[in-house]
Amino acid sequence: MWLNVSVVQDELHTPVMQKEVIYFLDPKPNENFIDATIDGGGHARIILEKIKPNGKVLGIEQDESIIPFIPENDNLIIENNNYIHMKSIIKKYGIQPIKGILFDLGLSSFHVERSQRGFSFKKNEPLDMRFSKDIDMMAADIVNSSDYQTIKTILKTYGEEQFAPQIAKAICHARKKGNIQTTFDLVDIIKEAVPQWYKRKKIYFATKTFQALRIKVNKELENLRQGLQAACHVVGKGGRVVVISFHSLEHRIVKETFKEYEKNAFGKIITKHAKRPTRSEVMINARARSALLRVWERL
Repeated sequence: MWLNVSVVQDELHTPVMQKEVIYFLDPKPNENFIDATIDGGGHARIILEKIKPNGKVLGIEQDESIIPFIPENDNLIIENNNYIHMKSIIKKYGIQPIKGILFDLGLSSFHVERSQRGFSFKKNEPLDMRFSKDIDMMAADIVNSSDYQTIKTILKTYGEEQFAPQIAKAICHARKKGNIQTTFDLVDIIKEAVPQWYKRKKIYFATKTFQALRIKVNKELENLRQGLQAACHVVGKGGRVVVISFHSLEHRIVKETFKEYEKNAFGKIITKHAKRPTRSEVMINARARSALLRVWERL
């Protein structure tokens, strides 16, 4: 379901590790930056204040439903697109040089709380999970049409789900009675497939399955690799790429990509060890709990 829901802008997204982002990007007057995942514009707002009067922020947002809620600013350019097309987007607007690029990865608060697309296992919504209407495949397509082996592989690869075989088998069995249409349909299936002790763990038993389906639908890992490679090439010499990642699969790709470009003497890693949010931030914003921040600088 795609609704133009009226929301308060500040509820759209709470930016994570904002102080650290500004410290490492170090924006100054008249410099240009890219926010590759602008969402509600929380990080961009601070950058925009520091690059006055003539600096620009190019904000890229894949989800067209979020665009109307990003505050307008004369120095902000919004592009409804996927950050894998960063090179052509920069060419389109003629913004050069680029002093820094930010990726704030993971799931937007808007998608969980407001989108009504089945991102949360706590809400009974259609199994959509797409970040954009341009994406052809929905989560419902996977659970209703893919074979057992494919579902098992998706859950194992993108969710690191230890009970992937049992859950995949339960999904294939359940759909014989009718299509799996909603998040609660899927949660009930997972609940029956996993052991009791697993349901008592701190991490909710459906979390990894939902993560796996979302990542697969949106090609998140493939896009992240392409987006980081593009960023490392388009950022100007001495410019930085700052990435906030939220789970082990993302952490690994960011770490490996930065190491590869450092090995090739194309740039250097600024954060030898990933930075974590402060305890006080985590207390205020639980979403920050799993965040890791890494920084690479082009030589």
